[in-house]
Amino acid sequence: MIVNLAYYLIFGLILFFIINYIKMKDKSIKNFLPIILIYIIIISGIIANKDINTNIFLVVVVEFFIRLINNLLSNDNDDNLRFIYEYVLYIVMSLIINNVFINKVDNIFLGGESLKIVVWILIILYLYQNIKIIDNPVIIEEKPIDNSKYREYIVTNYAKFKNLYNNEIDTDNSLLKNLLYAIMIYEDKKRNKYLRAIDNLFIGKINKLYKVGIMQVPSKIYLTDVESIKIVENKLIKIYNKYLIADELTMVNKILKDYYKDDLIVNNITYIYNVINNFLSLR
Repeated sequence: MIVNLAYYLIFGLILFFIINYIKMKDKSIKNFLPIILIYIIIISGIIANKDINTNIFLVVVVEFFIRLINNLLSNDNDDNLRFIYEYVLYIVMSLIINNVFINKVDNIFLGGESLKIVVWILIILYLYQNIKIIDNPVIIEEKPIDNSKYREYIVTNYAKFKNLYNNEIDTDNSLLKNLLYAIMIYEDKKRNKYLRAIDNLFIGKINKLYKVGIMQVPSKIYLTDVESIKIVENKLIKIYNKYLIADELTMVNKILKDYYKDDLIVNNITYIYNVINNFLSLR
C-alpha cells in the first residue's frame, strides 16, 4: 500500500509540473482533461502493474491536492474558485476511465477490438470540447478582464502572431492590419491550436460547417491558418471600402459589426485592438 501511494505521489508531482509547463508555454490552454486522461492511460501502460493500476486515478487526486496547496500558498483565490470544480470533473472522468478501460484490459497498449474503447474515449473528449460541458465564467471570452495580466496576454500574442504572419498579410493599411491581429488573438484564445487540430480530424468526415483555421472561418473543407487569414483580410477590405469613415474607432466598430453582428464580440475585439494601438504608441 505504501509503495502504491509512493507511485501516485511521484506521478502526481510529474503531472503537476507537466501542466505548469504547458500553461507557461501556451497560456490560452484552460482545459486539461484530455491531457490528464492521456497521461494516466500512458503511465498505467508503462507501470503495467495491476495492483497499482487498479486505482491509478488517484494520481489526479494527488495532483489536485498539490495544486490546491500551491494555490493557497500563492493566495490565488480566483484560481482556487475556478480549478476546484474543474478538478471534480477531472477526477470523475479519470475514475471512469480507470474502471471501464484500464482495469478491463491486460495491456494498455492494445490493438484490435480493444482499440475501439480508445476511439470512443477520443470521441467523448471531442464532444466535451465542442459542447462545453463546463462553461468557465473566469475565462469566457465574451467578458474580457481589463487588467495588466490580460493586456500582457494580448501584447505577447500580438508579437507572436506578427512574427508568424506579417509577411502573409497583404494590406498596408495599419487599421486593417491591427484589426486582423486583434481578431486573430480573440479567435485563437477562444479555440487554441490544439483544439483546432482535433477539429481538423473531423472536417470532411461530417457534412457540416466547421469554424476552421486561426481566424475560425466557417468552412466544410480544411483551411490552413494562413488561408483563413487571407479570407478574413479580403472580407475586412471590402467592408472598409464600403464605409471609408475618417474616425478610426468608428470605422473599426462599423467593420466589426458588419463582420460579427454581435455587440459583445465587437466590444471585446475593439478592446484588444485598443490595447495593440496603445502598445504600438509606446514603442
